[in-house]
Amino acid sequence: MRSIMTGIRNVWEKNWPEIHAALTGGIPRFVYSNKARPGETGVPVFCYHTVSQQQFLQDLDYLTVNNYITIDADTLLAHITGESKAPENSIVLTFDDGAQSLYDVAFPLLKKYNFTAVVFIAPRFHEPVKPELQHLLKPLQWPQLQEMHSCGVFDFQSHTLEHRYVPRWPEFVELAGADHRVIQSLVQSPLDMETDFRLAKEMLENKLGKKVKHLAFPKFFGTGAALALAQKLGYEGFWWGALPGKPGNVFGGDPAHIVRLEAQFLRCLPGKGRISLGSVLTRRYAGSFFRYRDKVTAKQKGREV
Repeated sequence: MRSIMTGIRNVWEKNWPEIHAALTGGIPRFVYSNKARPGETGVPVFCYHTVSQQQFLQDLDYLTVNNYITIDADTLLAHITGESKAPENSIVLTFDDGAQSLYDVAFPLLKKYNFTAVVFIAPRFHEPVKPELQHLLKPLQWPQLQEMHSCGVFDFQSHTLEHRYVPRWPEFVELAGADHRVIQSLVQSPLDMETDFRLAKEMLENKLGKKVKHLAFPKFFGTGAALALAQKLGYEGFWWGALPGKPGNVFGGDPAHIVRLEAQFLRCLPGKGRISLGSVLTRRYAGSFFRYRDKVTAKQKGREV
């Protein structure tokens, strides 16, 4: 019973910001109207965690047919701050958590289609794992991340050091696409929020040899206090989920509140072959609880091994 109640809470927390945004003008018109025009509510940003070959091929085909282009985090930041406008038909693809499918599926397909993506990772979980856990599904490790970075396909940015839920810090949030036994073997005693944010930035910059300006909040939600701490550390762009009254990322907008939609909504963008909102919602909400139930079952079986 406790697992069921936890599942209901997690599903609610994951989906409530999006539902609230929909009720308060925080969803771009292209999601629910086939009369929307590209870019009318700013640059859309979409978020993936894990991805399948079929799903991602369909998404990239749709973007290609309809002449969309992808931009990186700093290009979007310059657009939002009013420094320079993003090109017409720009969108941003983002991936959270650094799952294996990022390397196996997204990397070759993005190269093939000449697209780019922004990836938010929690650096603590990309270190080598214990030999006895090597056979389990784990996040990508640094050699793979460095390979992807060097090709210019991915723009890596911070997802905190240890993927903790900011509003209830230091509550830990499991990473998508990784066995919980692997994650638990890598997690350490929680740090204060400022130290966590600082070490995440420093580790990424040292490992990848790049400047890190962006922070995506785990579970899509941060706080005003977290913003203030991160700004003091040199972060400039802050990535959430859907937010009330903010349907898009507009020129001259607010870099402290960059909004993202789940990737299921990508093919609601204006264009040939657009899918309906109804079909997206059926897949998205009807499956949420059952996906969580399956995750709980897998964890329970893992404990029995």
